[in-house]
Amino acid sequence: MINKKYKHLAAAFLITLLTTTTVHAGLISLLGKAGKAVNKADVDIPVSKIELPENIGDVAPASIKPNSSGHWEIKLDNGSAVSFDELLKSNVGNKKKPVLVLNVADIPADLSMFKNIPESLPVYINAKNKQVFELQRDAGVALKYKNVRLPVQNAKQLKDGLWHLQRPALSGTVRLFQFDKDINKRVQETLYASKAVVEKVGGNALLDSISSLKRQTVVISAPVKNGKLPGASIKQLQQAAAENDINLIIIDSDKPAKLLKKFAKETNTGNSINALYDTTGDFLNKFRDHNNSSALELRLSNTGNSQSVVQLKSAQTNTVSPILESNLIDASHIPLHLLSKAVTVYRPDQERSKELDQRIVPWLHSDIQYYLIVSTVMGLIAISTSWTLWKKIWLLRKRKQYSNILIFAILWLLHRLLFITIFITILGLPSFLYAVVMVIVKTINFLVIRPVRWIVGLVSN
Repeated sequence: MINKKYKHLAAAFLITLLTTTTVHAGLISLLGKAGKAVNKADVDIPVSKIELPENIGDVAPASIKPNSSGHWEIKLDNGSAVSFDELLKSNVGNKKKPVLVLNVADIPADLSMFKNIPESLPVYINAKNKQVFELQRDAGVALKYKNVRLPVQNAKQLKDGLWHLQRPALSGTVRLFQFDKDINKRVQETLYASKAVVEKVGGNALLDSISSLKRQTVVISAPVKNGKLPGASIKQLQQAAAENDINLIIIDSDKPAKLLKKFAKETNTGNSINALYDTTGDFLNKFRDHNNSSALELRLSNTGNSQSVVQLKSAQTNTVSPILESNLIDASHIPLHLLSKAVTVYRPDQERSKELDQRIVPWLHSDIQYYLIVSTVMGLIAISTSWTLWKKIWLLRKRKQYSNILIFAILWLLHRLLFITIFITILGLPSFLYAVVMVIVKTINFLVIRPVRWIVGLVSN
């Protein structure tokens, strides 16, 4: 008969084959939850529970989604399906204005489908964390969030734009840098302050030591001239940020000291919400001119090095305000649009960011972590085989063969420790596969080879 342990291994193998995809998805989902909460999957919220922006007034939302034939399906709050004409007719004499709500998962692959929607019907995209984005269609397709506007050319750009605007603007440790006259003034590798503080650093020193700021947020404010900062090239900083997964924010300003002072104060206290938890959309909206209703234009691009760039040209006017020249006025009372000319955010792109968020150990790739988890589980399932194979690599001699009991105790402990920490985690999966192969070989031998030999033996006799 087949050994009982091999029966268990065979059952485990079959279950593993059937559930590999599910297990992988579950583990990746679990790892993702261990990262930023912003990466939680989009969940369709009933139209009646969607919190639309306050500035659009009293409305009657209807959900839309494209069907397989390339047409729009419209459903009211009560679940009934209607056409665009019926929706517009129902608005006659009704105080509530109809609006269309589209879930991120239902964004069509071809944006030209939006041309089939009557211009009088506003379209909003229901995204994560109860955020709602307006889809403008007057001059091409653009994504609008509060007072910032991002033109898009295709569905991929639209989804990327949604992801970026919902991404936290600041992540990890936040470092605020102002350039010092001494270009070699070094960066403090470890920041012990519990709050964001403005640090002075030399341009050369920042480039030399930027690798010590891995996976942090670096905010630099300085005047930008011909693509250069005082003592540092933006291109070099951008490349260094890409290599070290740094969230780099460069704010073009003629008054960097005032701007960073205000930024530090808002980051540490916040007016309505702590700046650390602001999405990129909320962060960029801080640079708007409250007296100007025109939306600030954004531009989204990629550097080709697993890095995305979000650029904003501020609403700053050419007129120099007397407020900026005064040292008597607290920087916190000066609007950001008066202190900045442009804001550029360099960050790991969507694919790279998701991989980073799935990591449990920050410096180890998520695919390697997934393998180690699976290998450990499989190694423990096939613990008997794993132990047998480990003893073939290192067979510990018996106690009586050691003259010193202390040496034996140390080797015994090291033998078990390496088995658990190294062999099981790295070679646990191969051990499991070896055990499965042995089960298959023994099964074939028992069900096929042995009967055939028995029959051949009978015939020959």
